[in-house]
Formats: sequence, structure tokens, C-alpha cells
Amino acid sequence: MKIVFDVDEMKPACILLQIIMGGDQQAAHRFNPQYWLVHPTPGMKGFDLNEDQLDQLVKKVEERHPLKRMKTWRSLDQKVEQTNEK
Repeated sequence: MKIVFDVDEMKPACILLQIIMGGDQQAAHRFNPQYWLVHPTPGMKGFDLNEDQLDQLVKKVEERHPLKRMKTWRSLDQKVEQTNEK
């Protein structure tokens, strides 16, 4: 499976860049879209990986770039309700 990936940024290219640069879009789907690079970068290249290597790469990216918990509308609504109760 070929994936377009930036080794300097340690992030995969988005689906459109995967298609344009000859990568397999299914490979990019293994990553959270918040990791996708949506513009070409100097370090972006295509790599042929097997399934195990791709799984290891996903884990490395997740370790290097932990996602911050995003606030949801529900959590914001609860905060407003708590403020109104006071």
C-alpha cells in the first residue's frame, strides 16, 4: 500500500493529495483527519508500506501528536447551565 507522508512533520497527506501524488486513499483513512496535511510540503514523499508497517506508523503519529479534546456544544451548554444556576 502506498502512502504519501511527510517524515519531517510526521503527518500523512490528505485524501486529495494522496490521489494526486499516487498514494492509496485507504491508507490515509487509517489516520484521524486532524493529522492530515492539506497542502504539499517539501518533505512529502510516497512510501510503499505493508499493513503492519502502516499500523506502526499510525501509532507513531498518534504518540507524536496527541489530540487535544475538543469542546463540544453539549459541554458548552452544560457550562452555561451551571453559570445560570449560580
